[in-house]
Amino acid sequence: MRVGLFIPCQIDASLPVVGVAGPELTTPLGHCLGPRGHAQTSRVECARLHRLKPLFHEVAADSLDPRGNNLRYFAEGQVFRARLGESVGLNRARREKQLIATLGDEARDRQSHSFGSTLALRIPAAGSTLSLEDSAWTKALPFVLSIVAGSVDTIGFLGLGGLFTAHITGNLIILAARFFAGGQASIAHLISIPVFVLVVFLTRSLAVGFDHLRLSPLVPLLLLQFLLISGFFVSATISGAPADPTASNMIFAGMLGVSAMAVQNALIRVALADAPSTAVMTTNVSIFAIDIGEMLLSRDPITFAKASRRARRTWPAIVGFLLGCVLGGACEALVGLRALALPTGVTLVAFALGVAAERRRTMTSLSICEEISS
Repeated sequence: MRVGLFIPCQIDASLPVVGVAGPELTTPLGHCLGPRGHAQTSRVECARLHRLKPLFHEVAADSLDPRGNNLRYFAEGQVFRARLGESVGLNRARREKQLIATLGDEARDRQSHSFGSTLALRIPAAGSTLSLEDSAWTKALPFVLSIVAGSVDTIGFLGLGGLFTAHITGNLIILAARFFAGGQASIAHLISIPVFVLVVFLTRSLAVGFDHLRLSPLVPLLLLQFLLISGFFVSATISGAPADPTASNMIFAGMLGVSAMAVQNALIRVALADAPSTAVMTTNVSIFAIDIGEMLLSRDPITFAKASRRARRTWPAIVGFLLGCVLGGACEALVGLRALALPTGVTLVAFALGVAAERRRTMTSLSICEEISS
């Protein structure tokens, strides 16, 4: 994760001025984090040379030689890395600041691999969403959650009369096919769509509430999903008798599964930035195929880098969903709806990953604060 600290310091484009706060922060950060390998400190400036603000009034009064009181950020031996750049945008929803290189086209091409045409600096805050790039724990979440989606969808389809719990558009197709074929649509298929939409809306509202409380929604939503899938598993298997998809208890169990998958679809969007879908494989496969084509055919290094980054994020979700489908189908064929123990256990693993990711972010923030204070 790239962490950005932004200090307004430029008074005029033709005469940039900087106060002492910037160097006083970047220098100790470079000293305490760089040698230990914790982080690399970079300072982005729009000019190579700055005059120190406390001396600026003396320069204006012509009582001090400005050439003797300049601060050269690009000098050798600095403990922080200096980059020429400027601010071009702010994404408040994701708490990201967009910076762009300003060295000219030729220099930008030369540095595209190391710096890129744009750089997103993330501003961590209490209640902010985690990013997929934050840690190994967050990187593993799409793969694990895709296993959950694939297994739940397969087990539900085989054991509940063709009900899709994760792939909700499949229920639309079944409803339309039965309507035009003169068949009778099941109650579960009819109510699955409004239930899914309602739970997604409530999940988003819950995430907003956590944000107002300055709490990250990832762990609470993963816990909610685990409880719903556990309820799905218990209610579908408690009778011990062969499942009747039209029975009221089976319809209730199916809606718990739909609700759990609705929470998962929502949390990927509101609690884990930059993550691919873990249930909609049509979109993931399309994006992955396009990115592979870009990597093979494009000569632009920036386009290649972006496509490669997206592909690295997407393929684990595709593999995880396929693995979940295979495991879910095999387990359902052996033990029926008791196979729901599989996605229940995997969801618990996802919850543990979320807790580990949150704990790592908290410990990293505390460590940085302690290093700066010392």
